[in-house]
Amino acid sequence: MRHLFAPAIALLVCLNPAIGQDNGEKRGHWWYEDPPTEEEVRAPEKPQIPTDEVLKTMHPEDFQELITAQLQFALVDQTEGSVEDYFKLVDFARRQARSFASLHGQVILNNPELNPTMNYPLTQAGRAARTEMRKGSMLRRLQAARGDYGLIMFSLQGCPYCDVQWATLELFSQQTGWQIRRVDMQENPHLALRYGVEQAPVTVMVGRLGGWANVAVGATNVPAVLEGSYRQLRLIEGEADPGQFYTDGPDMGSFFDPSARAELP
Repeated sequence: MRHLFAPAIALLVCLNPAIGQDNGEKRGHWWYEDPPTEEEVRAPEKPQIPTDEVLKTMHPEDFQELITAQLQFALVDQTEGSVEDYFKLVDFARRQARSFASLHGQVILNNPELNPTMNYPLTQAGRAARTEMRKGSMLRRLQAARGDYGLIMFSLQGCPYCDVQWATLELFSQQTGWQIRRVDMQENPHLALRYGVEQAPVTVMVGRLGGWANVAVGATNVPAVLEGSYRQLRLIEGEADPGQFYTDGPDMGSFFDPSARAELP
């Protein structure tokens, strides 16, 4: 009789290798284990919707939980009343957002120091004027420092990007009057080591009285070299701190100056 069931047992073992293996775990009815029960279906409960006066004082996270709970209930309940209650909550949220937007508009009009359009116009003509103002401010500051600073571009032989960057620096020099110098890293490894340059092209700003900083990495354009030199110059000269690196001179003390925060009550 045992031999009659041998093929069937062998097939079961092939299909499920765990059969016949004693891993020390005794499971099933023979070991007094109850069979698994089907998981009970949990239906969402109907949330209690408070009055508008109470809703206005609710924490936003609590209100979000309420509106989510009502949506889940409406999806299961499938009645007009539950769906209507959900959209009443949506409408309440919309009106609250509209009210906040109105207050936002009034506050930034009455407090120009909190209004970004004072320093960043939205109109095309205003943006063009700001661009010209920024460029003029950068050029004047860099031209005033032409006798105190210069640029060194580290390059490598056979580097195509180095030639592109050098042409950019020549245009920069024409606009600002700064002296520029091209240094081969292989011929002057001590200079590359001094300024921590390991790749090319890298453009470094060097001061006659000390101080240096990278102003461009790779092949860039003239506006990028102008901005890099201008911002690093202001840091070295103490006209800005690192937190004001992207704050232009004309924007100091304005909306875009991180150090000029509005006083809180």
